[in-house]
Amino acid sequence: MANDLDFYLRHLPHWQPPGCIMFVTFRVSGSLPTRIEEELIQQARLLKQNSKTSPPNCPEMLLAWKKLFKYTDDNLHTSNMGCILQRTELAAIVEHSIHHGEKLSHYRLHRYCIMPNHVHILLEPLPLHRREAANFPPAAWPPLFYSDDTKLLVCGDKKPEDIKWRPIRQIMQPMKGATARRINVIQKSSGNVWSSESYDHWIRNGGEYGRVVTYIDENPVKAGLCRTAGDWKWSSAGSCNVVSQYRNGFESAG
Repeated sequence: MANDLDFYLRHLPHWQPPGCIMFVTFRVSGSLPTRIEEELIQQARLLKQNSKTSPPNCPEMLLAWKKLFKYTDDNLHTSNMGCILQRTELAAIVEHSIHHGEKLSHYRLHRYCIMPNHVHILLEPLPLHRREAANFPPAAWPPLFYSDDTKLLVCGDKKPEDIKWRPIRQIMQPMKGATARRINVIQKSSGNVWSSESYDHWIRNGGEYGRVVTYIDENPVKAGLCRTAGDWKWSSAGSCNVVSQYRNGFESAG
């Protein structure tokens, strides 16, 4: 079950149990038509009201939030609004920031994809203490992850609740803030670059991990931007990163 330390609800739910792997999506401000934006806000408000009487790990609520995310993502694929990341120099800013966060030991990067008007990232937040994060065990199977009933399967030599993990908001806010400032400078503009709230979802098991990896890799193909995932320049698909070490283990576990 979630507690006050790892779950909070704004317009969207945010739940980060200790030691989990997170799927995060953020989008360009104004990337959807007003009608769709208003519909999403209305649906999110209804789900938020239902959350007062239903626990955050309720299967029905999880499914409802996933459907809302899918509806948003599907509309982003068909929308030609806010597609500023089609510009090479702007997409490069976002890609640099994604890798920079990993170099700072804020997280372990598993996957990413930069679309014309939104970004998908699969990451593993590391301990908040810089020295502890730098000395965190190297990537190896199995990593920290949970089962469907939220039981921790692997926790290393420490209990996950004994470690101060970097909150996902302390990862996304600096990333979105730094990239927004640089993008505004290049475009000689001001104002919001990104939608204020990101979607995030923690990975429950190996099967879900594999599905999210495929989802991120295939996003440009689904949107008709390329023929194969490896053809998309602004993606980790086909690269030799940490996910290649995890995939077999996750698929067998899930």
